This record gives sequence, C-alpha cells and structure tokens, in this order.
Amino acid sequence: MSFKKTLIFFVALLLLGGYYYVFEIKMAEKKEAAETAQKQLFQLKKEDIAAISLKRAAEEIVLKKRENVWKLEQPVAAFADANAVDALLTAFIGAEREKTVAEKAEKPEEFGLNAPEIVIAATTQSNAASTLSIGQMTPTSTAYYATAGHAPAVFTISAAFKTEIDKTVYDMRDKTALDFDPAQVKTARFTVTSPEKPTPETIELSQENALWQITSPKTANADTAKVNAILSELKNAAVMEFVAETPDKLADYGLDAPQKILTLTVGDGQEKMLRLGNRNEERGGVYAQHEATGNIFMLPGTVDDEFPNTLNDLRDKTLLTFENDAIQSVEIATATETIAAQRADTAWKLVKPAEFPADAIALNALLNNAKNAKAADFVDDAGTDLAAYGLNPAQLTLTLR
Repeated sequence: MSFKKTLIFFVALLLLGGYYYVFEIKMAEKKEAAETAQKQLFQLKKEDIAAISLKRAAEEIVLKKRENVWKLEQPVAAFADANAVDALLTAFIGAEREKTVAEKAEKPEEFGLNAPEIVIAATTQSNAASTLSIGQMTPTSTAYYATAGHAPAVFTISAAFKTEIDKTVYDMRDKTALDFDPAQVKTARFTVTSPEKPTPETIELSQENALWQITSPKTANADTAKVNAILSELKNAAVMEFVAETPDKLADYGLDAPQKILTLTVGDGQEKMLRLGNRNEERGGVYAQHEATGNIFMLPGTVDDEFPNTLNDLRDKTLLTFENDAIQSVEIATATETIAAQRADTAWKLVKPAEFPADAIALNALLNNAKNAKAADFVDDAGTDLAAYGLNPAQLTLTLR
C-alpha cells in the first residue's frame, strides 16, 4: 500500500474517532445531563437553605438554621442532629420525578393528594420556598404520587426517596446525652447511693496530665482506665427515647432522689450534670435527666452499668508498679523457707537456700504475675490490726528490689 493511501486511511480514522467522541460520547453526556436536569424538581444549594419542615396530619416538624447551627423549633425546641439534617437536605435537593402521570389532578383524592401523607418544604435565606407534597403509593408499590409547589402536574417519586425524607422528631433531634470533651474534663464528682449504703456518698476526682486522682472523701490513686471508660461510655451514649419534656412526677422515673449523679467541670470551669434514675429492664435502658434542660430521656443501660457504686470501684487496684528489667533481686519468704534470686547480667541465679542457676522463664512469669495483680477489694485502709487478716505474720511475703 502506498504512503498516500496509508495517509488517507489514517486521516479517515481520525475523523471517524473524532465523530464518535463528539457525537456519541459528548452528546450522550449532554443528553444525560439534560434529562437529569429535567427530572430534578428543585434547583437548590444546601448552603442556601435556612429552614425545612415536614408536615403530616398529626404533627409538623420545623427546623431552622440559626448562626449556622440547626435547631428544632417545632414540636419541641431543641438542638437538631446535624448529620440527620444534612442527609434530609441532600435528599430534598436531589429529588427527582420518575414520570408524569397527569398534567392536572382533576380528582386529587385519586392520588392521595387531597390530604398528602407528607408535605416537605424548604425555605432559602431569601425566603423562597420549595414544596413537595407526597400522596399515596402507586399500585405497583414502588413509587408515590406527588406534586411540587403550586404546579398542577402529578408525577411519581421513588419509594426510596420517600423513605429518605420520612423522618420523625426523634430522627431529627440531637441525641447527645452530655456534650463534653473527655480530655477537657478537669474534675468529676460522682454521687452514689446503694442498698448497702443508703446515705449518698460523694466521690471527687481531678485529672492532671491524663491521670485521675481521687481527692475526696480520701486521697488515693484512681483507676484512670475505669474513669475514662465511664466518660467514654457517657460521651458516646445516644438517647434511646425522649420520655418527658416537662415532667411533673420525677418519682415515676426514680429521679426525685436519683441514686447516681455525675457532675463534670470542663474547660474554663463550666459544670455539666447528669442524673440517673430507675432502670427500664424491658427496654434495656435507664432514665436520665440533664440539669440544663430538665427533660427526661432514656439512655442505654450500659451507662448505668459503667457508673461506680462505691469509692472502691474507682480506686486504682494495681498492687505493684515496676519494670521487669529494673528488678535486680526477688525474695519469697514463708514461715519455714526463704527463696531468693539475683540477676546476673542477663541471667538469673538462686542465692537462697543455695546457689544454683535459676529458671529465667519462671522468674519473668513471676514478675509479670506480680505486676499484673490487682486488688479484688479494699478492706481496711488503716490496716492497724494486721493479725485480724492473717497478716501478722504474713503467710507469704514477696520482696522485689
């Protein structure tokens, strides 16, 4: 084949490829974009929406953005769940009609639009409103009839979209039990009452350098992991149910004289308080009340489970604190025998009752067991009568140097 023919074929191939790209790919993309735009019901930007409402026959949920924070205004005044609001806005601005079934509804009741199941409306900062009314389900049970604004046309929307916007007050409400940053907590005060100790006991702790210390009713090291677990459980706990906004019978929930109260001092001295009342075993929750709002809600029972019942629940139960490599000698003494071992460079040797090479694995296991041992409970802080506990003399004494 001559060079001229090859060049002609090459140019023809380029033209064919260009035609395919322009008319088949780019035009198809434009056509698809145009079809999507035609289906889209609203031309809105999420950041421009200042209010959104969901209206049903029995209630209306109204949310408004104030100082860039979303809040519930009806049927109750409360903070909104920011993630839930964002998801609702995303669904609404992306609403699409599936197909038009009537240019005008001569009989709205045929589509359930004389009394819509849900009316969702968004208002922008410029006070422009966009409304979608959703009627009954179509015979195929895959879509719902709807109208937009004052336009007479009836069209269908997907059942999935209806699910995305069919939210309750609980769905849209902030379910944070107590809003705080555990790292910013300066002090914690636990007030507990138990059948064994009906008089309330107050335990005060302070946090410094990420370690917790008990400061009252006595000074002692706190179990930092335990305290952090309590705070983490509370921080991450989501309200299971909002029970009563203005309760008049606190005794019904065990909150007239709560058995457990937590007061936190955070940041610059701000106090946050939470009260725990009766358990609801059927729901697996515990009734609670936030001092700032006064309303009663239910938290997961795990919050109650983590809460201490006594001072000893919060005490550090570590018996010995050391690093294995720092120990140079080990001595175990009983009433009849003393066994002692000394470290010799990287090896161990027995020095009592006689000198022998020691089992390094067994000694390291002994050190690990001693380091990991925890007190089961604290019986007598004064410890003035050791004989009463069989400790004078002790049955066994372990000495590490």
